[in-house]
Amino acid sequence: LFQPAMFGAWLDAFGNTGYTYIWVYTIAILVIGIIVLTVMIRRKKKLLGETSLGTKENKKIETVEKNEEATIDGNVEKADIQTLKEEKQESVI
Repeated sequence: LFQPAMFGAWLDAFGNTGYTYIWVYTIAILVIGIIVLTVMIRRKKKLLGETSLGTKENKKIETVEKNEEATIDGNVEKADIQTLKEEKQESVI
């Protein structure tokens, strides 16, 4: 809401140099936005226990549920399926 007035004031006060100030201001706001976005994504991942590829435990459980004898870091036996499901429930709580 204030930017058109601010940009107009810069153009009136500084002439063509005001355009440089407008670009610098716009780039600064863009960089601040990217930094805030990065921090928010990292906090979200930390709160949800995710890695860069998603939640490790959820991926293991989904794979095991699809095929009870799936191979994840070696052979997963049927007894491990219940353990993985319990760990998933504990991590949600």
